[in-house]
Amino acid sequence: MSNDFYKVGRLYNLTSATTVSITGASLIHAIYNGANAALTITVDNTYPIHVPVDGFVSFPAPIPFSGVKTTSSTATGIILYT
Repeated sequence: MSNDFYKVGRLYNLTSATTVSITGASLIHAIYNGANAALTITVDNTYPIHVPVDGFVSFPAPIPFSGVKTTSSTATGIILYT
């Protein structure tokens, strides 16, 4: 797949502290922090991913998922997915 996800990838603004299933999504390629504070995104209610202030986390291989949530509804995470 290499960088082909740039052609079909979508962005989702995540602001929910409860688990959200993103329609049509199955792989996370990166998570961006759109806030002025550190952010934690939990994948599948099991895997916390810490995103630095105004930073991002990208994955060398996309990770499969079924749901994501933030630690706070005031925190905004931007999910790059396919």
